[in-house]
Amino acid sequence: RFGETAVAQIDRMLAENPAFDELKVGLIAVLGNIKGAESFRILARMTEHENPYVVNWAAEALGRHHQPEALPYLQKARERLGALSKIAGAMEELAKAHP
Repeated sequence: RFGETAVAQIDRMLAENPAFDELKVGLIAVLGNIKGAESFRILARMTEHENPYVVNWAAEALGRHHQPEALPYLQKARERLGALSKIAGAMEELAKAHP
């Protein structure tokens, strides 16, 4: 229940304040630890963010969900930004978890 409440509040905060700041990176990292459809959806959306640092952190957090459905989002982010370390690491984690 706490995770659902936290995810809803994080989603609201990210939507109301789309500009990059360090707090968002922290919230994105939290979403990587709260596994669920809603947190996955938010992280997938954040891989489209205009700021490459946000995309990088969102990709890393999305990879921690260990869901094969994350791969297209990670590939698209990597194509857009280049092989940033967090995206490459997330893709490696998915490959290990789902050979």
